[in-house]
Amino acid sequence: MLIKDNTKYITVKEAARLMNVKLTTIYRYIKKGMLETYPEKIFYKTYIKYDSVPTFIREDFEKHYK
Repeated sequence: MLIKDNTKYITVKEAARLMNVKLTTIYRYIKKGMLETYPEKIFYKTYIKYDSVPTFIREDFEKHYK
């Protein structure tokens, strides 16, 4: 997880694991504008804005992994 300007970002791999989908699905969601990404890549990684992951998935994740 990356925190930049008080905003949480997760990697594509973390998002796929969190949403229980394949990496290609995450990239498709990014392309369709369903997931918001950090404007630039950091160390060749794409970061997804944590708040753009659907709320019910975030709440379940936080309940089990905090």
